[in-house]
Amino acid sequence: MTNDSNTEQAELFRRQKSKEEMQRQLISFGLMIVFTIIAFAIVAIGTVSKMYVLPILFIMAIVQAGFQFYYFMHLKDKGHEMPATLIYGGVWAAFLTLAGLMVISWWQNKKTGEPPVFLFGPIIIDVVMNVYRS
Repeated sequence: MTNDSNTEQAELFRRQKSKEEMQRQLISFGLMIVFTIIAFAIVAIGTVSKMYVLPILFIMAIVQAGFQFYYFMHLKDKGHEMPATLIYGGVWAAFLTLAGLMVISWWQNKKTGEPPVFLFGPIIIDVVMNVYRS
């Protein structure tokens, strides 16, 4: 009798956890859809200045990547420490690379007297807009 009671409680606990996990997955998926719609709207409407569009899109992309890693790739779960470490290490290496390129760009512009181009923003916006026009 006690064994059946424990089994039923374990099954109820497992179902509750599964239900909560599915709710989190759906909320995350819904937020990602909303961010995608917002990104398309920002570009399609064209009322936001070109200098602000790209940083907004990058920030929204970073948030969506976080949702992907945390929820859909299960990096929050136990037993996923090694993949999480490798992914976070890759993100850190990419950050260091971009920071190094920014420093090189700043240092070169400091020598030539040109204004610095941080994060290569205007260059990226020109490339994106030229592709968008064609």
